[in-house]
Amino acid sequence: MKSFILSLSFCVAFASSLLAADWSNWRGPTWSGNAVGELPTHWSETEGILWKTPLPPWGNSSPIVVGDSIFLTTQIDDDQLVLIRLNKADGKIVWEKEIASGQKTPRFQEGQEFRGWQKFNNYHNLASPAVVADSETILAHFGTGDLAAFDWNGSLLWKTNLQETFGDFMIWWGHANTPLLCGNLVIVPVMQDDLRDLPNKEPVESYLVAYDKNTGKQVWKVLRNTGSKNEYNDSYTSPVLWTHEGRVEMLVLGGETLDAYNPKTGERYWWLNKGLEGNRIVPSPVPCESLGLVFAVRGKREPVCCVAPKGLGEQPESALLWSHPKNPPDVSCPVVCNGLLFFTNDGGIATCVDPKTGDVHWEKRLAGGTYFPSLLADGNNVYYMNNEGTCTIIKADKEFEQVAQNKLDGTFLSSPAAVDGKLYIRSRDAIYCIGNRK
Repeated sequence: MKSFILSLSFCVAFASSLLAADWSNWRGPTWSGNAVGELPTHWSETEGILWKTPLPPWGNSSPIVVGDSIFLTTQIDDDQLVLIRLNKADGKIVWEKEIASGQKTPRFQEGQEFRGWQKFNNYHNLASPAVVADSETILAHFGTGDLAAFDWNGSLLWKTNLQETFGDFMIWWGHANTPLLCGNLVIVPVMQDDLRDLPNKEPVESYLVAYDKNTGKQVWKVLRNTGSKNEYNDSYTSPVLWTHEGRVEMLVLGGETLDAYNPKTGERYWWLNKGLEGNRIVPSPVPCESLGLVFAVRGKREPVCCVAPKGLGEQPESALLWSHPKNPPDVSCPVVCNGLLFFTNDGGIATCVDPKTGDVHWEKRLAGGTYFPSLLADGNNVYYMNNEGTCTIIKADKEFEQVAQNKLDGTFLSSPAAVDGKLYIRSRDAIYCIGNRK
C-alpha cells in the first residue's frame, strides 16, 4: 500500500508539473514539441521582435524557459563552458557561470584513427545539450561530460564529470544528449560505440545514470547494451516522459531499441528491438499519450515508425504498427498536432501522415535549406525552422496550406521554445523573443 501511495504521489506531481506555463526542458512540458496557446505567425529582423540579445558565441543548446528566466549554454572561444540566465521580460543577461575551461572541441583530422575516441561533427560543439530546470535547481550538461547544478542565484550546488567517473565517451560525432529532470532526479543517457568488434580494445558500456539534483549523489545507474554494432550504438537522443497504462515511463531510443524505464529506479518496464534495425539515431522519440503511441525514427535515412507498446517485457514485432520510409528526418523530431503526424527530412520535404496508419495526406517541399531544428506546433499550425533562419508555418490540417514564411539572420540549429504566446528562438550567437506587442 505504501509503495502504491508513493507511486500515485509521483504521478500526480508529474501531471501537475505539465500544467505549469514553462518550457522547462527540451521540447516543452509534454516532451512533444506542443505549445500551449496560439503563437505569432509573422516576423522578420525588423518586425515582430520584442527583444534580441547577443550571446557569447557559440552554442546550439535549445533555450528553456522557467518562471521569469531563460537558460541556455554556450562555449566561448572554443574554451569556456558557460551557463547563462536571462530575464524573460527584456532578454537582459542576469548572470553567466563558467562550468569549465580549457575544453577544446575535439575534431577529426586526416590521418587520425577514426574509432576509439570522441570527436565532434562540425555542426556543433560542446554546448549542445539543453539545460533542464525547475523552480529550485538549474542543471547544465556539456559534451565533455560535465554536469553542474546551480541555484537561482547562480551559486554552484555541485558538479561532476561522467567521463572522469565512468570512462571516456566513444560516441562518433560528439555527445549531445539532453538530460531528463524528473522529480529530484536528473538522468543522463550515454549511448555509444562499444568497440567490441575491434581487437586490442577494451569494451565500452552504454548506460543511464541518475543523480540527486540537490546533492549530486548517484542514485542509480543501469547498463544499456543492446547488441548493436559500432556506430549503430550511437544515439544522440534524449529521454522523454509519458504516462502509459497508469505508469510514468521514461522512453529511451538508441542502439536499434526503444525501451521504457521507471525513472525513479532505472527498472526497465518494456523494450522493442525487432523491426527497429537502422543506424545511429538523432531524433528523440515522440510520445502521444492520447493515442498510446510512440513515434520514432529508426536511424540515419531510415523510416519513421509507429510503436504501440502493451504490457511489460519484450514487445513483439507486431507492436510496430507501421513504417514510412520516404523522406524521413535525420535530425529533426516530428510533432503530433490535431490528430496528425508531421515531419520533415533534412532537405525540407515536409510530410503529413495519419498517426494510426501511416497513410500520407500530403508531401511538400518547403523553402530551400537544411532542416535540423525540431518541429513545433501550437494547435493550429506547425513551425518548420531551418538552419538558415527561415521558418515556414503550415496549417495543421490534412490539406496543405502555407500560413506564412519568416526569415531571421544567422545560423539556427537549436529548437525553439514557446511560452505565453511568445517564441524564443536561438541562433548560434543571439536569442530572439518574438511576439505581438500589446
